[in-house]
Amino acid sequence: MRVGIHGRCGILGLLSAWSLVGIAAAPAGEPIAIGQQFELVSPSMGETRRYQVHRPPNYDAGTDRYPVLIVLDGEDDFAHASTTVDALAAADFIPPMIVIGIPNTVRSRDLIPHGKPPPGVVPSGHGGPEKFIEFIATELMPRIDQDYRTQPYRVLAGHSDGGLLALYALIRRPDAFKGYVLASPALGDSKDLAQEVDAYLREHKEVAADIYMTLANEGGGMLSGSWQMASWLQERTFRSSLRFTYRRYPEETHGSIPVRSIYDGLQVIFAGWRIADPFQLYEESGPSGLEKHYAAISARLGYPVAPPQETLFSVFNALEGAGRFAEAELIISKAMQWYPNSANAYYYGGRVALDMKNKPLATQRLKKSMALEPGWSAPADAAGTSWHRSGCNRKSVVRPLGCGRVRRAPTATAESMDTGLFGIARTWQGDIYRVRAVSIRFSASRPALTASHDPQRNQLLAALSPNELERLNLQLVPMELGQVLHESGDVQRQVYFPTDSIISLLYVLEDGGSAEISVVGNEGVVGVVVFMGGGSTPSRAVVQSAGHAYQMLGQTLRDLFHSDATMQLLMLRYTQCLLTQMAQTAVCNRHHTVDQQLCRWLLLSLDRLTSNKLVMTQELIANMLGVRREGVTEAAGKLHALGIIRYARGRITILDRMKLEQRCCECYAVVKKESERLRPPPYLGHNESLPIFAASHR
Repeated sequence: MRVGIHGRCGILGLLSAWSLVGIAAAPAGEPIAIGQQFELVSPSMGETRRYQVHRPPNYDAGTDRYPVLIVLDGEDDFAHASTTVDALAAADFIPPMIVIGIPNTVRSRDLIPHGKPPPGVVPSGHGGPEKFIEFIATELMPRIDQDYRTQPYRVLAGHSDGGLLALYALIRRPDAFKGYVLASPALGDSKDLAQEVDAYLREHKEVAADIYMTLANEGGGMLSGSWQMASWLQERTFRSSLRFTYRRYPEETHGSIPVRSIYDGLQVIFAGWRIADPFQLYEESGPSGLEKHYAAISARLGYPVAPPQETLFSVFNALEGAGRFAEAELIISKAMQWYPNSANAYYYGGRVALDMKNKPLATQRLKKSMALEPGWSAPADAAGTSWHRSGCNRKSVVRPLGCGRVRRAPTATAESMDTGLFGIARTWQGDIYRVRAVSIRFSASRPALTASHDPQRNQLLAALSPNELERLNLQLVPMELGQVLHESGDVQRQVYFPTDSIISLLYVLEDGGSAEISVVGNEGVVGVVVFMGGGSTPSRAVVQSAGHAYQMLGQTLRDLFHSDATMQLLMLRYTQCLLTQMAQTAVCNRHHTVDQQLCRWLLLSLDRLTSNKLVMTQELIANMLGVRREGVTEAAGKLHALGIIRYARGRITILDRMKLEQRCCECYAVVKKESERLRPPPYLGHNESLPIFAASHR
């Protein structure tokens, strides 16, 4: 049957009516507004630009000023960036922030430095990354500063081409932004920009910035370009005011990486904002410890930062719970000084005043708390006795979250968690404490991993995702002192990733003499000839310091090297580190004294251990260095006499590392710098307690 246009319309109308009858309409609700959108006429761009604004939830209730996050690609990333900032600030990981989104007009024109947009896209005299940066720095930000209460610290976040624009802004207007989040910047197509950034920072060591760069599961030019840029930025941090962090997220795609980058990047940029255990810092450094900590953050961010209220309340609760009322009074007085409009601070102040039998002061503070937050209704709990004891009417004021005495959460017991961890956790209160207790209980139920029994303690393995690690078929093996892993000329069928052991690679002469050419510890792998194609090597591998290593088949590593770009780049960069160490060892053995060689060897060994103690005889050290035993005895005696080391019965204890470095030649610094530059970033899914690929040398 043919249906004409009228027939189709009739049928569609009937179906529509049927659907209205059979399907209930969605209920009308109140919209949730994340922010507002405005327009600004830009003389530099020659067009009207839109911008989006998200303010902190309590912006209208106070007079605080806030740092600013500027998000490129605002049509895609403004919404999730705004909610992420609010969540992190609520958890006290970062300060509350004003978020500014900038939607695109012509993306390729504005974001790609040195790029060639399609013909006809760029009107004559308008647009381009230079003018876009000028628009943000000289037109948009002054408007934001005029309309909102801002602090001078600004973070610029860009994804893909937006990451390129952020890098370009670093060298075009280094005064405009102090923080950068670069989410998988498209460096594979812009190698000229990477070289330009490196050259600029090499000449301008005064540039101060916090930079967080990420990479998703990209390979090819994106991977190599990202690692090259990371290496250059890492190198610049050693002689400048840059703080740089690089992380790889193999489980993320190019489209999903902005969410993780902003979430993790802001926490890294504002590192130190939240103290994991404020009471421990107080116990170690006293009241001035907290002030010094946040004074350092203030100096870095460029505006005054007081310790957050929850940090102060945490210390206060621990002191009050221990009956140290005078110290608790000192802390809460600081809180009332820094936060004069905080009802919580005055409530705590009233409570400690009652503890100290000062009823007039308690009454004054509790009434102040009531005046600051009228209309609250207090729950009936033990903590409410403060109001009764002071004579205040507590019905008009609620007890602040977590104000009660320390109490054990019903979901946690002393038997279900480690005693030491519980001792730290018990400084938290109420709902906050309950969450922390559950977390510790979960952690305690997991089998403990020692440093030597965890693959991520090897830096190369730590850079791999769990799926990548599984393909290696690793086997934990013990490394005994003096054990020979392979002799000169042997075909290497196994490779070893040390965790807490050290392997010495020695060149063996025909007369039986030997000299160390390099050491391998938790930064590397023994068996590079397997994937380099040589099959065997003229060196001998001997365990210099006992411990453990993860062993795998050489053929498996060889196959992965040729089929997996990530593995190939990882191994090649480590091989470059190894070659640098070998070359520098040859120079050191030829041109420097036995004293200096011994210092270099001790420092290289110390870097690969978790303690300051080495088990090593002087004869073995002499064999490693290729010198006479008497020379090592004399050199070690000098270090012992100067109080730098202690040597007894084959055990060396490093007492003063700084003096050891001062007596060493430049060879150690060369090797260490190159190792730091080429060290891979760890896979983020691992334990957060591991150090990340970051540097700060201020």
